[in-house]
Amino acid sequence: MQHKLKNILAITLLMISMAFMPNSLWAQETLLEEETPLDKSATAPEGAPTDDAKYSGFPILNFYLSDDDFLIIKVDGLLIGDADGFSWSGNDITETVEQMQEAGNIEVTERDDGFEMLVKMPIQQIAGKNEFGVIYSGNNKLSSTVDSELLLAEAKPDGRAFGYLNVYGRIKEYGSCGWSWGCWKNARYATVYFWVKDAGIYRFVGAATTNSRGWYDVNIDGVCGAVYIQATNNGKFGEASSSVWSCGRSRTYVKINSRIR
Repeated sequence: MQHKLKNILAITLLMISMAFMPNSLWAQETLLEEETPLDKSATAPEGAPTDDAKYSGFPILNFYLSDDDFLIIKVDGLLIGDADGFSWSGNDITETVEQMQEAGNIEVTERDDGFEMLVKMPIQQIAGKNEFGVIYSGNNKLSSTVDSELLLAEAKPDGRAFGYLNVYGRIKEYGSCGWSWGCWKNARYATVYFWVKDAGIYRFVGAATTNSRGWYDVNIDGVCGAVYIQATNNGKFGEASSSVWSCGRSRTYVKINSRIR
C-alpha cells in the first residue's frame, strides 16, 4: 500500500511539473506566432538540388484553383498516357475532353509521376458537387468529387492564391559548448535557402533568417511540391528535404529540421 501511494505521489508531482514547464518546450512542435519574411530577391547559392523526387505511391487525385479561378485537376501516380478515358458524374466525357483540349480550353501538363489538367472555365460555372474520374487499365477508375462551393470558400481564405506551402522548422548548429567539447545548439539568425519542385524541376524561391531560437516559418505562394533547404551560419553548412505529394485545400504544412556543422 505504501509503495502504491509513493507511485501515485510521483505521478502527481510529474504532472504538476509538466504543467509549469516553460511554453518554449511545447513550442518546439508548433508554428511560430509570426511569419518569417521570405526574401524572394535573394541570390541562390551554388549546389541546387538535383535529386529526383517522384511520387511512387498509389494514384491520387486532387483539385485546386488557379489565380483565375480555373479548375486544376492534379493526378499523381498515373501518367496521362495510361488514361483510357474520363467521366463526369457517371457520364463518359472522353470525347468532350479531347475536343476541349484541341480548342485550347483544357491544357494538359505531363510529368514523370503524373499530370495536371487546367480547365479554362471559371469554377463558378461548375455548380454543386460532381464526380470526376480517370479511367485506366481497363475498368479501373480513379475518381474524386469536385465541390465548387468548397473550393471557392477555402481557396483564398486570407487573400492568397490557392495552394501555398507553409514551411517551418528549426535549424541546429554544432559548436563549442565548453573548454574541450561541443554540442548542438540553436542556429541563431542562420540563413535558410528554399527550393520547391515545380513542374518537375526544383525552382529557387528565396531565403529567410532564423530567429533567436533557430526557428524559421515561411509561406511560399503558388506551388506545392517537394521542398529542399540549405542552411548556413558561421561558415557551417547543412541541408534537408521533404517530399510533398498532395496539397491541402488552402495550405500545406511542411516541417523540415536541419543540422549544420
